[in-house]
Amino acid sequence: MYILDMQDSLRKYAGPGHWNDPDMLEVGNGSLTLTESRAHFSLWAMLAAPLIAGNDLRKVSKDVLNILTTRKSFPSIRIRWAFKLFRQSKIDSLEIWYKASENGDWALCFFIAAQKQSTCITMEKASHLR
Repeated sequence: MYILDMQDSLRKYAGPGHWNDPDMLEVGNGSLTLTESRAHFSLWAMLAAPLIAGNDLRKVSKDVLNILTTRKSFPSIRIRWAFKLFRQSKIDSLEIWYKASENGDWALCFFIAAQKQSTCITMEKASHLR
């Protein structure tokens, strides 16, 4: 959580061609549950961070490999959305993160950070929120 918290204050330095690097992915390293791994991967993708797996891909479980390789795991905002991710609010364990596109669409991530489990629900093309 510390690395994610730092990203909100560093967003002013990020932009097309120079995104922040919050560090390598911990997905599949054994310390995260599958739900936490999905949340971690989704947030790193929304940050437009380098998606560098910090594990031996030949030895990860099928579930972890699916997180890392399934096309739907990669929010399309990673490539085509030019603006930085920012945290709109943080209330107790709920964080709401936004990212805007050049055409006015929004991507949202509802991140629930609990002591035992973390979840990230992402939505793309939430243009009806304008």
